[in-house]
Amino acid sequence: MAFGDPTITVFFGTGVNPTAFTLNDATKGQLDDATYTLGGDVGTDVTADCYSISVRRGRDREFDEFSAGTCTIQLYNWDGDYLTRNPSSPYAGNLVPGKRVRVQIWNQTIFEGIVAHWESQDDSDGIKLAELGVEDALAQLGRIEFDGWTATGSQTAGPRLDAALNRPEVNFAANRDFSTGVSVLQADPIGQGSNVLSYCQLVAQSDLGAFFATRSNQLRFRDRHDVPTNVEASQTSPRFHHDIDFCTVDEPPVLPFQSHGTTSGSDYLNTRVVVEREGGVAQPVEDAASIELYGVRTLSFSGLLQNSDEQALAMAEFLLGAVADPREHVNLIAVDLSAYPVVGMPPDRVARLDLHDFCYLSLPFDAGVLLRIEGIDHDIKVGGSHVMTLHLSEAMQAASFILDDFFYGRLDNTPLGF
Repeated sequence: MAFGDPTITVFFGTGVNPTAFTLNDATKGQLDDATYTLGGDVGTDVTADCYSISVRRGRDREFDEFSAGTCTIQLYNWDGDYLTRNPSSPYAGNLVPGKRVRVQIWNQTIFEGIVAHWESQDDSDGIKLAELGVEDALAQLGRIEFDGWTATGSQTAGPRLDAALNRPEVNFAANRDFSTGVSVLQADPIGQGSNVLSYCQLVAQSDLGAFFATRSNQLRFRDRHDVPTNVEASQTSPRFHHDIDFCTVDEPPVLPFQSHGTTSGSDYLNTRVVVEREGGVAQPVEDAASIELYGVRTLSFSGLLQNSDEQALAMAEFLLGAVADPREHVNLIAVDLSAYPVVGMPPDRVARLDLHDFCYLSLPFDAGVLLRIEGIDHDIKVGGSHVMTLHLSEAMQAASFILDDFFYGRLDNTPLGF
């Protein structure tokens, strides 16, 4: 294996573990034995068979929902070890959905999830391969439905998400880390058969927050106030620089990147915003000056769960302030991890980045901007290239009362913070 190649661990089960405790076995069935121990599924390193890895996590832009994360692993399958119909396979009976998989590079997990499928294939060059499809906790939630229930009113998003996942028909005990949330939500009747993932995404959207699975498959919710100050960001967030001569190993580091993409297209320009909560009245706001220049371009949210129209209006006003003027957005950068280490840079500082982390980016003619990571892709050819693509958005600060501002400067109408 070359420097920087990943490590793939599949937790097949005790069936492939020669030192697992085994009931009714004269040797392996002895309690308190130091060799044959109790335990669940045991990790098996299949790195030597790995051909390629593709990871897709997150979203392309900040107003989209976070998609379920997927990891596709291709394994050499010359001897048929990864054929589900092969009774002689060392993994016979364990090539099934639901087994845990972890992919690491430089001791940093870049994807963890459960097996969705096993497939066998021959590529155009006659190479015999097995494809292992892995998915994260969001995909698991997407296959679960609610029984009918009514959510408690006056909750914020974090407690509402906990209540949803703790429902007996959901019983999703996965590791989770939820912010409290900011918006106060209404009592909400959820119909029989409603999709659990869709509802969790609606709760997060009602707070203008983020609901996603981390690289280690922890469910996480971050509310809209989870944005560092400029001082905090400068002290903790890594910086990416277009010129390798400026890169350093300081903390936080200055890291090189390979290429970037920018857009100033209409997808990021909206001169009118409409927010409507369930059971409420639509709250439209618009920027007359921007409409005169660019015409009417509407960004709409409906069916949200805030418990007052005032909260919906505040959300619309905040969003309009962020989208009413055209700006060039840096929407992605590509990092060539197969070129690391460079200038003595420990490469794990890039590999450990996760969704909703923050970073600075410096480009020619630009002093630098604080960006939030919305999506992370990995394209890995073992022993060859490894390109990590970060999908980015500008970090929107929470709105505060601003003197002389048309929206944020009105006492008794706009909240002092959103």
